[in-house]
Amino acid sequence: MSFVGSTRASDPRGSFAQVRKSILQRSIAMLTPQDVVTIKPNQTEPLKRLYNKAAVVPMFGQINIEELLAKSYMALGLKDPTNNIVGVIVVNTYPNIKALPLWEWKSWIRDIYGMEDSCSRNTLWVHLLMYDSMYSLFFLKPLVDYIFQQRVFLQYLILVQPPGKYRTDILSDLGTVVTPKEETSKNAQRLYVFNREDFIQKYKIRRAVEEDNDDLVPLINTHSLRLEEMYGRYYIAEILTRYKDSGRQIIVAEHEGNAVAVLCLNESVCYKVLNEEFELACYNGLKKPHPDDLADVSLEAIFHSLENLHSKYEDEILEIIERTTNAEGQNSTSELDETLIHVDYSESDSFSLVFTSASLLFFQDDETKSRHNSTESVESSKEVLKNYMLSAEKDPRLNEDAMSAYSSVRGMYGHIPEFHGDPNAFCLEITAAYPDHEVGLMQLFEAAFETFPDREYCIMAVPSTTPINRLTKFFTRVVPRSTGVFPYELYALHKSAVLGHVRVVAGSSKHIPAVKRLISTIPNNSFVLQEFEKSIKDPATPYLPFVFLCEEQVIGLAILSEETDLLYLQAHYDLSYINTRVHRSDSYGVIETLLINPIFQRHSKLFLSELHTLGDFSVLFYRHTPYDTTDAYRERPLMNLLQFMLPLAPRRLPDYDMDLLLQEECAPSKLIVEDQEPFALYLSTVPNCSVNRHAVNTRIVVVGCSNTALSFLETLLCKQDPNDMVTFNNVTLICASGMAASKVGSRIRDAFLIKKYFMDPRHMDMISLKTYVNVISGKVSKIDKKNQILVINNNSFISYDMLFLMNGEQFLQPIRQNRTPFVEKPDNVFVINNAIEANNAVMKLKQLHANYGDRDYTIIVFGHFLQAHTTLNGLLMFGIPGKNLVLVEPFPYCMALEKRQRHKVSIYNDPDIDEAVYDHIRAEGIQVYQSYYFHRRGIDPSET
Repeated sequence: MSFVGSTRASDPRGSFAQVRKSILQRSIAMLTPQDVVTIKPNQTEPLKRLYNKAAVVPMFGQINIEELLAKSYMALGLKDPTNNIVGVIVVNTYPNIKALPLWEWKSWIRDIYGMEDSCSRNTLWVHLLMYDSMYSLFFLKPLVDYIFQQRVFLQYLILVQPPGKYRTDILSDLGTVVTPKEETSKNAQRLYVFNREDFIQKYKIRRAVEEDNDDLVPLINTHSLRLEEMYGRYYIAEILTRYKDSGRQIIVAEHEGNAVAVLCLNESVCYKVLNEEFELACYNGLKKPHPDDLADVSLEAIFHSLENLHSKYEDEILEIIERTTNAEGQNSTSELDETLIHVDYSESDSFSLVFTSASLLFFQDDETKSRHNSTESVESSKEVLKNYMLSAEKDPRLNEDAMSAYSSVRGMYGHIPEFHGDPNAFCLEITAAYPDHEVGLMQLFEAAFETFPDREYCIMAVPSTTPINRLTKFFTRVVPRSTGVFPYELYALHKSAVLGHVRVVAGSSKHIPAVKRLISTIPNNSFVLQEFEKSIKDPATPYLPFVFLCEEQVIGLAILSEETDLLYLQAHYDLSYINTRVHRSDSYGVIETLLINPIFQRHSKLFLSELHTLGDFSVLFYRHTPYDTTDAYRERPLMNLLQFMLPLAPRRLPDYDMDLLLQEECAPSKLIVEDQEPFALYLSTVPNCSVNRHAVNTRIVVVGCSNTALSFLETLLCKQDPNDMVTFNNVTLICASGMAASKVGSRIRDAFLIKKYFMDPRHMDMISLKTYVNVISGKVSKIDKKNQILVINNNSFISYDMLFLMNGEQFLQPIRQNRTPFVEKPDNVFVINNAIEANNAVMKLKQLHANYGDRDYTIIVFGHFLQAHTTLNGLLMFGIPGKNLVLVEPFPYCMALEKRQRHKVSIYNDPDIDEAVYDHIRAEGIQVYQSYYFHRRGIDPSET
């Protein structure tokens, strides 16, 4: 049997080929797993070069190389010393038997071949083997070695041998032949099984002894010299002899008489500090369950808690209103509105939910809604507050003071649950292994739980700048609290995630009670439960339910459906990564809901792969809507596997002249052109489920919400290479307005700003930066470069490893002649840099108009910038007559003025445009004063 051996014509170079062959044969035996490379779905050339139809078809049947790569779990190539691909293996999660449904192979291999322990978690199937004939006896072992090294849970790699006589010398003695249980014919279909034990080095796992010091200290020194510098050369021996009662356990992996991998474990854990700094509720505080633990975490209890928070905040606002009313007497509703926004708290995450009022949540406003506040009578404080919360025009997310109050309440009143059970965790202090023996760490982690049999969690804390990609195969990152200042990252590993048997099955009625218990503590769980029950009980439903099991306990669930709007997705998102030629129209699916216990997130790629197989979808999409991050309007819990999916970039459609296209009968479908509600789109394919994703914990802080900052964040987080994906876990944006300024929907407010970038509200929703970025609403007061700390609003701080200052163009308050800033800050002087400041100006104008009506007044716009003209445009759109507007420009430059800001170029740098614009400005009745500079300002005592 020849699997796929490429044959070559006679070499005209004669003996030169023989010389070349003898030279290469010397290096063939040196091929190792380090020579293995991943073949991307679009890299078809190496396969086409090695393809031999006469050898492929009898073994693997008719294949389409493009389709095979697009739908395979993993494709690997082996490079020779000249960097040419000389061997290829393509594997998938199911056998290449067309008559066998993808989801039925487990019962098939159990019933026919008696392999009871084969399952999706520990088995992969070979779908293609190809090689250069010169490497026929050497190409396979490095490839199989690499697969077992990369997949720590993989036990079997199986090749299906069709009936017939084949050459098997290329397989050598690497595997075992398994025949059907009741078949005696030699020509029966057989399985050639590669077993993990035959490829991975065997280790003796044991406790360390004093004599291991000479092996372990040099091993640890290959990673860090700090321990030896601090404690000397014999610290391992001292731990084992002099400090036996310290609560430490040291276990090693021994190979050929030498300790080649080590774990140092400690039962001492500071539970209180970790609980204050990290979200440990889903881990029960790393403690055993206890009757006194916080038990009432149902949806009703959460709403009750939010109502209490709202009540505290409301009472505080009412107290301010009452105090101000008593001091100043009767005020108009607009004045009371201004009082409402001057609530000063410290800042925090600007997307924390504290209000239950719909008007205080993040969704697009509607200009058509009328104001409820009366301008003719003074209402009671409570009525004012009620109307304020119901007002759509007065958007608190666009007011800096209100946002500061909004974002800080959770930090003030947020409750940290307490856990009273017995300790249930031990910490990992040292882990080290030689590069060739890192596979031994898996066996060490399994043995670690035997050293502490009464504890279920292994945790470790690592600096944010430490690369730990090899350990992310085992551990799950614990989410820090928004107010936490812990200097390290916390990772946790649960005993069941290592030793438990996990699998995915189709949901059924017997799973409903377990699903109810799983989601009982999750807000917005009613929608998920209804959809899950409907997908099981209603035979006409389009939904497919699945559950994730560990030792027959439900640890997660997923609900899939078929994607029916593919044309819209192709028009509005970049789907170039998907080769649509090889995917059937019914092979596109949608993840409606997906939840998994965080303990088992390390198996996320396995679960996604199983959803592809069981649902028979080669492509899965997930729509992340703006409402998914809005607690009051969220129908489903947030999906906690987004980091394992590929974000797709939105596409901007051209502006179609529909009337002309309709006349030409070539207009695109309205379903494509019409904009749906914006959403961020994520993609999962079968090859993506095998891609190693790198975790970067470096604390990246971006200051400013300029176009450059948003573009930088989009490129960093959303434009991923599908074959080399990276997760940035610590990205923070600091901005006075946060991301809320980009959500402005009012035409009046937009009129004050220059639209010079595509980062509009719709685009922001289609990339969902809030999914990746921690947003702090505040201003940087100080930068401590030595300690890498930013001081925010003079009362809080944040640490950073990398700092990016991207404030963009900013206008500042005028200063005095002696270059000192003005102390007073009149409430009728505005510096407009963003939508929030434009909103403040609009609100003040409404108040002035309510107080003074149509009396004569003057509004001065100062500056020689395009923003000055857009401000005039906004004021005109608001309804301010042109006769009440004055434009003062420090241009053209006046020679009599020395040491002033000199503007040497006009705004438009085109005399014809300048003339047309200024003619229009004057036609509106606006007075224009040119060549004037700001000198000073005064405060009218009668107006204070």
